[in-house]
Amino acid sequence: MPFFDRILAVGSVGVVALATVLTFIVNDDVLPVLDNWHWTLSIGAAWLLAWRGERQAEADLPAYRRWFSRGLACYAVGQLIWDMQALFGWRGMPTPADFFYWLLGPCYAIGLLQALKIHLSAPRLVAVKLDAAAMTLALLGLILVLYLSNAPLTALSELVVLIIYPLGLLSAANLALLLIPFLCLRINTSLILLVSGLSLLGYSWMEWNLRALQGEPEAGSLLNVLFSWAGLLLGFSAYDWHLECTAANERLRFYRLCQRFIPGSSLLIAGVTLIVIIVQNIDLPIANITALVTTAAILLMSTLRQSLLLSESEKLLETERLIEESQKRYEHLAYHDPLTGLPNRLLFEDRLKHALAHAKRNGGALALLFVDLDRFKDVNDSLGHYYGDELLIKIARRLQKRVRADDTLARLGGDEFVLLMESLSENTEAAGIAQTIIELISQPVQLREGHVVAVGASIGISIFPKDADDAMTLIRNADSAMYRAKEIGSGSHQFYTQDLTRQARQRLRLDADLKGALARQEFVLHYQPIFAGSADADLRIIGVEALIRWRTADGRLVPPDDFIPRAENNGLIVPIGEWVTVAACRQLAAWDQETDCRLRLSINLSPKQFHDARLLAGIESALQQSGIAPQRLVFEVTESALGQYQQHAGEVLTTLRDMGVGVALDDFGTGQSSLSRLRQLPFDELKIDKAFIRDIPTHPIDGQIAANIMQLARILQLTVVCEGIETEAQLRFLQAEGCKRFQGYYLARPQPAEQIPALCRPPVPTLPEPQANRQRPRHS
Repeated sequence: MPFFDRILAVGSVGVVALATVLTFIVNDDVLPVLDNWHWTLSIGAAWLLAWRGERQAEADLPAYRRWFSRGLACYAVGQLIWDMQALFGWRGMPTPADFFYWLLGPCYAIGLLQALKIHLSAPRLVAVKLDAAAMTLALLGLILVLYLSNAPLTALSELVVLIIYPLGLLSAANLALLLIPFLCLRINTSLILLVSGLSLLGYSWMEWNLRALQGEPEAGSLLNVLFSWAGLLLGFSAYDWHLECTAANERLRFYRLCQRFIPGSSLLIAGVTLIVIIVQNIDLPIANITALVTTAAILLMSTLRQSLLLSESEKLLETERLIEESQKRYEHLAYHDPLTGLPNRLLFEDRLKHALAHAKRNGGALALLFVDLDRFKDVNDSLGHYYGDELLIKIARRLQKRVRADDTLARLGGDEFVLLMESLSENTEAAGIAQTIIELISQPVQLREGHVVAVGASIGISIFPKDADDAMTLIRNADSAMYRAKEIGSGSHQFYTQDLTRQARQRLRLDADLKGALARQEFVLHYQPIFAGSADADLRIIGVEALIRWRTADGRLVPPDDFIPRAENNGLIVPIGEWVTVAACRQLAAWDQETDCRLRLSINLSPKQFHDARLLAGIESALQQSGIAPQRLVFEVTESALGQYQQHAGEVLTTLRDMGVGVALDDFGTGQSSLSRLRQLPFDELKIDKAFIRDIPTHPIDGQIAANIMQLARILQLTVVCEGIETEAQLRFLQAEGCKRFQGYYLARPQPAEQIPALCRPPVPTLPEPQANRQRPRHS
């Protein structure tokens, strides 16, 4: 408390204490003046303390506190008016001072109601108002009976003044008391001072009014000093006003019990009023009517109050039930997969850690099966994700029926499931479960609208403690084993080995190196010529196939077989393919500046590029920037790409044909060869795979197959290119069968761009035959 406030508090208490002593000492002539002075000084000090406290704590406490200082200000104004009335000898009732005196109670009541409004719901606020009104009405009925039994009925205006004093102050005192149980407050000093000040002031006015009805109030009595003490109590409470809620369970239970019995206290006061009428034998009709009316009103308000609180309690119970249900639902969603209802990764890892701890304590073993569906992407691509989700749900139900009660089946995401097998007796038990799961998943699944699909599964198995002793490593090892199973083929399971970990780390390093290679421009293009010519004519170069190579920072040249599969898996093949198209078209335009030979350019198209929205726009942009005619560009597509993306690939290939770009089917005969596919898709060329060329002419069957493929191509009006020519005998045989376009190491190896123009200058050099059975590596 600041120095000025301490002086004010001590001084005001000292003045009122001195006045209390002087009332028993000074003569009767001085007492009226003494009463006016200590009333004025005490109430002025009380208002000043309330105002000072409000200003100092304005940023910390709500604005309802201002009503306390406003009420004391009105009371101080009323006291000044009373001093003026005393100076002029005005002793009537009511007087202007009475109006300002009376405003103290309503101001405090308004402030307390605003405090309740901040913390209570609307129904509970109405219940508090009804409780306060009932208690005030009960006290008012008692007061009226006491008034009417102790004094004759005065004028109506005087009676109104006599009633409104206790009405306002007792209402405020009742609200202050109700703050405690309804807001679950800790009883602090400011709250005690407030209730004490309002109650003391209310009692003082009741006693004063009774004496006023009976005659002139006695000057210098102890009652007059009580007005000053009550005002100071209100000032001190307003200066340090603050509310403190309690969280103690015992105190909360006690407050809830008090709330139940509050209406009973009003009825108890009404009963006391009736007893007073009976005991004192008050034979006044107005007193009896007052008691009956107040009792009936209290009963009505108590009933309404209980109905409101009962309704509020029902709403709270319903809200608590909904919150509990929501919490259970959110908890389930947090630990379970929303699609299948299986445990998710979070819950599975938690159970895995517990299972590992139990196995370590008891020396047991457990197995982790990592299950990945085969061909699931085909279902999403062909039927849509809606049917893919339905497939996952039905497969999850199948698996749930097979697992043991103490095993945990979870879905990690996508088409990946994991099964934790506890109490494992031997490794063959896990293998048997894995094979059962594969058989379950491979069974056809009936979907909506008559769709029947069949998928497979690849399963990786890791064993504790043989393969790992912690949760994350166990999952990672099972994942590695699953990828090994996929490499072997659909519908298989594999146990984890250390070699799988090494391979996984190599893949990670390769992925990181590939990402940097494109940014560092480490990729280069080599070009393998394509020659044309019949048996009685010299071969001439008519085109080239662009083949990508990776020249690392240390100068090592990495062949495509070592990095193209990884680029396919991690999605880098899309930006790499864009770079190949742009760089190859630019090189073709550069050759046009050096030679008159107008070569055709063949570029391999990856299956992943079919789903790249920028593919067609990128090809068109590359053609425009290089100035190359679309007819000189050919994109080669493998049969495997068509098998996986046939519907979408057909749309892309048709658009390329409409642009004027040629389309070739590469590696024909090694994939899912289909005559209907050759008829339906817009191919210009067909490239016979080297697998059918390698054993010509020593193997008659391969020669016959190649001849039949060329005959089929002529029927379909497709240009045939035989690739993989390694010997002169192969070339002569194919020429004899009518093939006119050739590609292979016997004719020319893939070579840097600067060596191609030399092949365009006739005559075409005769190249020596390479070593027997020498084969070129697979390229992209």
